[in-house]
Amino acid sequence: MINITEEQFEEQYTPIKNHLDENASFDGCMFETFDDEYDFVKRMAEQNKVWTIIEGDNNKMYYSTGVHLVNRLGFLVTEEPYKFETEVTIILEFDVQDKKGQWLEVGDDVDVDANLSDNRYDFRGTINSFDGSFVIVEDQEGDCFSVEGTELEKVIE
Repeated sequence: MINITEEQFEEQYTPIKNHLDENASFDGCMFETFDDEYDFVKRMAEQNKVWTIIEGDNNKMYYSTGVHLVNRLGFLVTEEPYKFETEVTIILEFDVQDKKGQWLEVGDDVDVDANLSDNRYDFRGTINSFDGSFVIVEDQEGDCFSVEGTELEKVIE
């Protein structure tokens, strides 16, 4: 197995934009696991151009070659194919800080004080994942919100 950074991955393989969903996650490049998007992914997998975004151990996210079903979040399709014999895993590192400059990690409890969709939200939740510079926070009812790190304060007890 070869480990590379996300930057090296983007330079070497060049993810393509999702032409079926203009609001796709991962900078517009993630393909979903159903319907037309999944049909496209299956066709591209035959050319060794599909990478599965996986939530792995310790709530870290990885890109792994091919189509995987367990713990998958979605798929990336790249311009350049990978070599079938090579397993390449990209460990995604997210450098997001809260309003006080504290580093945020999946599983952290945070206080949210944010304006989202013209509504004011003020609640305590848990970081579920990251989407670029945005933090996905789950509230106590199980609803998820995409929030900028600067609108969060890490709870330290």
